[in-house]
Amino acid sequence: MSILQARAFHPLYADIADLGFDFYFMQQFIGEDAKLELTLTDRRVFYKPENGGRFVDVGTYERVGMRQNINPDHMEIELNYIGIHEDRKKKQGLGTQLLRAICRLADKYNMQINLSIDTKFNTPYKVLRKWYESFGFIYIHDRNMTRFRKSERELNEVKQFPLPQTYRGVVEYALKVYELGKKDKGYPEETRKEFNESIKRLKKVLQTPFSTVTLANLSFIQLFLLHTDVDGAEGLLMDFEEPSEYKNFLQWSKGQIVTVQGESESLWS
Repeated sequence: MSILQARAFHPLYADIADLGFDFYFMQQFIGEDAKLELTLTDRRVFYKPENGGRFVDVGTYERVGMRQNINPDHMEIELNYIGIHEDRKKKQGLGTQLLRAICRLADKYNMQINLSIDTKFNTPYKVLRKWYESFGFIYIHDRNMTRFRKSERELNEVKQFPLPQTYRGVVEYALKVYELGKKDKGYPEETRKEFNESIKRLKKVLQTPFSTVTLANLSFIQLFLLHTDVDGAEGLLMDFEEPSEYKNFLQWSKGQIVTVQGESESLWS
């Protein structure tokens, strides 16, 4: 597939080509200095030029015999690879310049960027993580990082109702689970360090009386990480707790129902 065909796939791809990429092959933009591999997804479908379709605009995708409306705010970038050619590595800062440009374009189209830290090219994990964090990526778990949409990073109010007091028990339970996991040397050191990060976040949430903690004064990212930590504790329980304890925790964390202006809705809906 030519770079001209890739440019016609999505406006984002045209903008990426303008960064200096002359070739496109199998989800990879290839230029004189660097190579970039990425895919667009709405978490249901991976959209690739190789599949034969294209975006008429950011909200309309078409293939032969099919035309589909796409919510642009559901689109995400799966960033698989950023590489600088061996003979160009003396040019310091090329990777930083490229990632900065990708983040700028993601903000232009209000897209989330997902990636997994890969150390196969001998850059240490800690160095890569710190580098990605400097661009606003948030560490989730298992070496996965996310840079949230611009609209979500700027969001001040998520929900206009307080965390139910009973949910404090869920957070306290999750905290105890991570504390047990941190002490279990059967887990790799890197995993136990992740448990410690979850412990710090959960303790911070618990420092404020739940009567005054609302989802409106938690940022979107804090709320997301709280949800992720609770979900992670559920999985961790399966490793070292009785099935009855796991079932009990699921009922607590997934079954919280609150009333908002007379209507019931799930805490995480």
